[in-house]
Amino acid sequence: MNLKFPLLLFSSIPIILAIWYMMRRTLVKFVNPADKQEFIKEKKSQRTIIMLLYVIIILFLAMALATPFGTKKVESKGEVQLKILFDNTTSYSVMDQMRVQTVKERLDKDIPVTFATLASGEQSALGDGVMNNLFRDENVLVVTDGRNNYGKSLQDVILFASALNSTVSVLKQEPIQDDAAVRIIGPEEAVIGTMNEFAIQVNTIGTPPYKLRVMIDNEVVLDTGGTSSKEYTVQRPLAEGYHKVSATLIADDFFEENNEFYKVVRVEPMPKVLLVTKSSTVLESILRDKYVLSTEFSLPRDISGYSAIVLNNIAASDLSKNDISRIADYLAEEGNGLLVVGGKSSFDVGGYDNSMLETLLPVSVGVASQNEGDVTSALVLVDISGSGGEVFMGQRVNVADVGKAIAIQVVDGMSKNDKVGVIAFNEKAHMVQPMEYKRNAPDITNKIASLEAQGGTVISQGLRAAYSFLSDAEGGKNIVVISDGMTQFPIDAYNVAVQASIDGIKVHAIQIGNDAYGKEVMSNIANYGKGLYLSQQDLSSLKVVLGTDDENEDENEVFDLIILDRFNWITQNLDVSGRVTGYNQVIPKSNARTLIATKGANPILTSWRFGLGRVAVISTSPDYWAPILVRKENSRLIPKTTNWVIGDLARNKEFLVEMSDARKGELARVNIISKKTITSDELAFTKVDEDKYKATFIPEKVGFNNLLNTPIAVNYQREYELLGFDESLGEIVSITGGSVFVPGEEEEIVKKIKSSATKLKLETVNQRTPWIIGGIIVYLISLLFRRMMENSNRYKYQKR
Repeated sequence: MNLKFPLLLFSSIPIILAIWYMMRRTLVKFVNPADKQEFIKEKKSQRTIIMLLYVIIILFLAMALATPFGTKKVESKGEVQLKILFDNTTSYSVMDQMRVQTVKERLDKDIPVTFATLASGEQSALGDGVMNNLFRDENVLVVTDGRNNYGKSLQDVILFASALNSTVSVLKQEPIQDDAAVRIIGPEEAVIGTMNEFAIQVNTIGTPPYKLRVMIDNEVVLDTGGTSSKEYTVQRPLAEGYHKVSATLIADDFFEENNEFYKVVRVEPMPKVLLVTKSSTVLESILRDKYVLSTEFSLPRDISGYSAIVLNNIAASDLSKNDISRIADYLAEEGNGLLVVGGKSSFDVGGYDNSMLETLLPVSVGVASQNEGDVTSALVLVDISGSGGEVFMGQRVNVADVGKAIAIQVVDGMSKNDKVGVIAFNEKAHMVQPMEYKRNAPDITNKIASLEAQGGTVISQGLRAAYSFLSDAEGGKNIVVISDGMTQFPIDAYNVAVQASIDGIKVHAIQIGNDAYGKEVMSNIANYGKGLYLSQQDLSSLKVVLGTDDENEDENEVFDLIILDRFNWITQNLDVSGRVTGYNQVIPKSNARTLIATKGANPILTSWRFGLGRVAVISTSPDYWAPILVRKENSRLIPKTTNWVIGDLARNKEFLVEMSDARKGELARVNIISKKTITSDELAFTKVDEDKYKATFIPEKVGFNNLLNTPIAVNYQREYELLGFDESLGEIVSITGGSVFVPGEEEEIVKKIKSSATKLKLETVNQRTPWIIGGIIVYLISLLFRRMMENSNRYKYQKR
């Protein structure tokens, strides 16, 4: 039984106290005290019974006001009919479109069928098409390749269909035409002296023979061929300036539009970096290879010409108040970067505690590991929706069972002295285990294991419940969301995560499976909640954050490193392995991101934004304690961190045109940096900041074009890029109870429609009536009892 307004139960307390007070008072006045005592003694048992009856009445009424409710499964009978939505876009023309009419005619013999166009032309607005044709309790068969490239997300709309109790299935066709499409993936901005890598992706349907030619500035750098999808790699160092990269397919295929792709790369001179160090350091050789490096023993008077400053093992006393003030302006006002590297003369041993320098950094001096008396409070949210008990990863796997197993693993990993709670959620939140010290909740794993999958998915409902329970919790407060991410109303979940983070609650997200849409939702929840996003295979990072790793670092001489946040720009596609023999004692500030730590939760790499600038801290020393950071397997860490703090290489230019590679027929955005006012006959520019302008336009000519004497690349429409059936569509429609069919399975489609016409759905059942009736019955009993007492007293009086 659940209560809609549980706090109203507490309203009974003052009323019961008032009844108790009134029942103890004697309103009859007596001349003789002995008569009064005899009267009280005689009435005591009667008053006690009356009071108990009144208390029961009040409790019954309070329960009725609290509005108890339950849920029950109700059959919802819909009409046996089918709506077919047909994808008439250009990309679907590689399929047998005439066969769809045959499928419709066969279905029409058994059930009523209506037919509508899902989308058409060179924009596959499939999500918009489904939304515009979707109504409650319908059966829909979508004939599409699932390649949505415009408008609403198809995944979001199908999740909405689930909320409407509608079933969406899909008709899968194999292409009858051969085609090959090419695209280039690579940097838009690079630095002189670095090796630039370009991935040339050829995506095919069928087996069209093709020849591929890749050119950089009119020079052929790759000339090859094939008959199937493949990714080719080209690596080239480039000189300063703009460079044109093009890929051309020569193939006898269905579409000519997608046989050429263009890309423009802007190469900037090496940024200037200032290294401030009191002694020789391995950082010098690493930074000199990639930047124009200046090494100084102290901060020079003029730092304006540097893109970033690296402070290596510098004590707070080595920087004057004026130095720190200049660094603060250099960061906040000018948008430059600062990297502070630890050592035996910095941070906890360098006088950083409560210093001016510490105010610039994402860390404070302190001990990061948990003390015996510290408490971690974690509320685990487990997705028990129907999306967790359907088709998953193309196989019949109960994802809810995977989620329960992960939840048990998270709970088992926590200390017995920590507080833990569990909430299961589908469309609503269901309390499984209230917040309690783990040592006092011995049956928590059994409660998790007994959960059953049912209903839809609304993560925000679970988050709201967890947020309310954790608001007043002690110690470090954490919410751990375990779900596949296939939720309705994801924006609501993001908003709750933001509010939780503002109140000091970190929201971590563990994704079940690897669905791309689910990944986007779960990673956004973690990002807005300032927590970690993890896959189900990597829970070690969560143990570190919750302080539950069983490694006792105080007894060790070496400390294992672990990446906590794999989706930050610095750590993305980066592997860090090995051990350090020491570190500086620091703790991250509330708005900072800890990217790498030891398994004992001691931060090693932490970052944040300071005004317009960026600051990162490596709280160990590659010279003393962490030579592993500069060895081959970890050699990208320090350059990537330095690149991140440097940020935009072009921010100090006199004139610059910034524009990503555009698509024909799509809105393109242009940003201009100029010391002079921009005028153009082609575009209308708007000033957005000092020396910054922006404009938008829709390009119509594919190829290399010029804009304000700057080369730009315009490519074919996205409609021609990805062709063939999107296999992930099967997972998505399964949320609504739908299936994937192929032409020839018309009988199975009819059976599915007839079975889907009767659906089970959860309905809320109001349970106030029994409590109201119970209250009335007890009230009548109290009246009867009082009448009996009055008659008894009258009889006694008459006998006297």
